[in-house]
Amino acid sequence: MSLAKDGTLSTEDSVLPPNKKPLEEKFEYVLEWSRLADVDKGQWLRENGIHEEHLSLWEQELRMTMAKKQETKNTELTALKKRNRALERELARKEKALAELAALLTLKKNSNRPWGPTRTIDPRSRSEAGYSAY
Repeated sequence: MSLAKDGTLSTEDSVLPPNKKPLEEKFEYVLEWSRLADVDKGQWLRENGIHEEHLSLWEQELRMTMAKKQETKNTELTALKKRNRALERELARKEKALAELAALLTLKKNSNRPWGPTRTIDPRSRSEAGYSAY
């Protein structure tokens, strides 16, 4: 207590209380706890200065955090799929419009030629088909 009054107490050396520990550290504690044999668990709790209740609360907290992240990812995935479908529909519409425009330009080009369309009919093929010359 006198160290705190003097201002010489360093907070860097002090250990965080169990409820203030970062999530990563809580995860490490829960993993380490689950690997221990039942005989060693009491000693481990005393060495780390935590209670068994903290571990069960941390495990619940970790499960809830993972569930929220999974839900967020699922929501994002659904939104991205919807956006992808919309973009694919828009692309198909634009490709169709472009093909139509190309066809119209080709027709316009052919109709503007002074000598007429480029298609010619051979007079010999006309007679074979039963057409007369006059």
